Amino acid sequence: MEQKNKEIIIIKKGFSLIEILIAISLFAIVAIISTQSLTSTLRSSRKSEAISRSREDVDHAMSTMERLLRNALEIDQSLCTGTNLTYTDEYGNQTTLTCNGGANGYIASGSARLTSQSVYVDCTLGVFNCPVSAVGVPEGVEISMTVRDANQTGAEGSMVTQQSKILLRNYNNF
Repeated sequence: MEQKNKEIIIIKKGFSLIEILIAISLFAIVAIISTQSLTSTLRSSRKSEAISRSREDVDHAMSTMERLLRNALEIDQSLCTGTNLTYTDEYGNQTTLTCNGGANGYIASGSARLTSQSVYVDCTLGVFNCPVSAVGVPEGVEISMTVRDANQTGAEGSMVTQQSKILLRNYNNF
């Protein structure tokens, strides 16, 4: 009997270490990119919401001050500073608008807050300006408020600046 030598070829199936490392690296890169994209989207969403809240708060305070000042009888020029504005309301009562608290301030009319606690008004920049009116022009006030969201900081925070010039409706003073 003749014995035949048979070579047995064994083929091992599988992945080499380099192939596994390349696959893991690719998956890690894809995971990092998608995580950063999701984080950026969430951060932008929070910033957009903070800007919207701040803008709504500024609009409310500004519209309230405009209504109060348009109906005022006169502005006391000697008591108009960057943070205080004293005027005589439509009923003859002396009233003051104030910006209290420095960089983390708020706007108040008498004892009532006009800005909510969710925003800070930067009172250090000066809010009220009362230029002297020309002859034939009613008294007016320039208001400039810079507001930032009190709850968000850094890249997610918001800063909104709004300006307005308000002329009194009372034309008897000129």
